[in-house]
Amino acid sequence: MLHETPTLDSSQPNWVPDHVASLVEVFVLYADPTRVRVVWALTAGEQQVNEIAETVGAPVSTVSRHLAKLRAAHLVTARRAGTSKLYRLVNNYAARLIADTLATVAQPHEQSP
Repeated sequence: MLHETPTLDSSQPNWVPDHVASLVEVFVLYADPTRVRVVWALTAGEQQVNEIAETVGAPVSTVSRHLAKLRAAHLVTARRAGTSKLYRLVNNYAARLIADTLATVAQPHEQSP
């Protein structure tokens, strides 16, 4: 059965319980600053774990654990290239979510009376 994908202009989105649960899981993944930096680093394209670790300033073992969680959530994928494993974002939605959220929090907020 196909379900309508909720959009920003939907006044009454068709919230499928499994989709809501998956959405919450993704937001939980973004609760870790290193994981957010890993996703953002991958916006530059396919990279090896050591390149990502250097970019985000974290140990390779830490980045590997975060990549495993991101892969389990289907946000990141990997492929073998010889003896190397290259990681990339599955699509640009994860990067757009981060960019949009940063733009929102960077805007001045109105003061309540």
